[in-house]
Amino acid sequence: MTDHWHTELKQDGDRWSFTLTQNGVLHTRMANYKSREAALKAADWHRAPMGDRPSIADDLAALGL
Repeated sequence: MTDHWHTELKQDGDRWSFTLTQNGVLHTRMANYKSREAALKAADWHRAPMGDRPSIADDLAALGL
């Protein structure tokens, strides 16, 4: 069976959040990102298999966070 992922972005004032579901089941929900791009980058990181995840510190530094 192929995994089906869905990412929902939401803006609240000047902050962004994401909800990530896998095969219709909640996987991760996180909030308080400064930009849409940062929220998408974090969602991508959570969706990646553990062994394929880049260093989150490097990603956040690249985004200026």
